[in-house]
Amino acid sequence: MIGGAAGHKMLRRASWLVFVASVTVPAAWARMQLATFFGVDAVPKCGMPVLVIYAWAFLSSGLLSLIAAGLAGVAYRRLPAPRGVARTAECVLVSVPALVAAVLFIFVMAAA
Repeated sequence: MIGGAAGHKMLRRASWLVFVASVTVPAAWARMQLATFFGVDAVPKCGMPVLVIYAWAFLSSGLLSLIAAGLAGVAYRRLPAPRGVARTAECVLVSVPALVAAVLFIFVMAAA
């Protein structure tokens, strides 16, 4: 295990990398799936597969964001005691997609 400042910086970079992936990869996947779904033929279709594609994109984004928030939290805990507000805001920012996915999941489950 790498300790000290090098380990902290490496965890922060990994956290930001996973955060960027949590925003871009599910969105790109959903875009490709929707293009394939609507590109097959011009006949009107049922909208349930579209909802499933969006649900998978939100849930995978939330899961990746949860991983990024965990990495950011470990990096935050490795900082010396007077931690700055910017680092706290970074942890909150990284966890926003996970919070949005959780809220949407709760609304969907409550509606079912």
